[in-house]
Amino acid sequence: MSGAEASQFRSPDELLTLPLHEVTDQFGLDGIVNRFWYEIAETRTDGRPAFDSPGIIKLDTAVEWTLFDHRGQLRDNGDQYATHPLRVGTRLVGRYGVYDIDTLIAALLHDTVEDNPGGLLDIGTRESTRSHPDFFTGYLGDPELSGNQNEALALIAKSFGHRCASIVHALTVPEFKGSDPLARPIHYRVHVLRALKSNPAARIVKLSDFTDNTHFLGGDRDGYLARKYLGVHPTMQRMALDPTTPFTPEGRQRAVEDVNLAEQRCLEVLGS
Repeated sequence: MSGAEASQFRSPDELLTLPLHEVTDQFGLDGIVNRFWYEIAETRTDGRPAFDSPGIIKLDTAVEWTLFDHRGQLRDNGDQYATHPLRVGTRLVGRYGVYDIDTLIAALLHDTVEDNPGGLLDIGTRESTRSHPDFFTGYLGDPELSGNQNEALALIAKSFGHRCASIVHALTVPEFKGSDPLARPIHYRVHVLRALKSNPAARIVKLSDFTDNTHFLGGDRDGYLARKYLGVHPTMQRMALDPTTPFTPEGRQRAVEDVNLAEQRCLEVLGS
């Protein structure tokens, strides 16, 4: 359901109490955008706002980039695709207690480089990206990524910093170039194991992404996706429990609960 088609929510309290997927089911893209900002406004540490003005400006820019890059893109169930990264970011703040700006921005942008790097390059310019003096191998030089993907990562590094770009980089699955469709889930699993091992912040985003993707498995690919996600479930569980994954104790407990519920949903789809 698009934001334009959604019924109007009545108050912040209404959005803040609904499960995230109900927010998008009832109120569409506008609803989850507002829920994200309500969660940001609600967040406090030691009685003070957790995000300063420069951080809010960066988050606002990331939301705009996300909406622009995923414009016109739909998920399998017909929802506007941008509802997904916005739920991923909102879950980090509201459920897992993640206040790190780089991690939240990476959550919002986590699918942009993989799915539509050209959209990001429409925001910036190729020439300014190439001339940026601080880029380094890994953003313009990953041989597993396309030229546009590497340039998009460089643009993220220029606009939000190298740490944020490194998180998005770790979350970007290289294109599968094999001919055997049965090897595609293995390609995904190998990427998850390799890329996230050395990037704790990316693990947090991936756990929220995994939870969101398995919340409902819609369309004709239910069985394929359920098997794909079950294949990485043990890895997700280890990442959630890993003490180097930077969760609060409460956030870690909730992430473990979400990962286990995701496994149950996949098993239900497969009739196990």
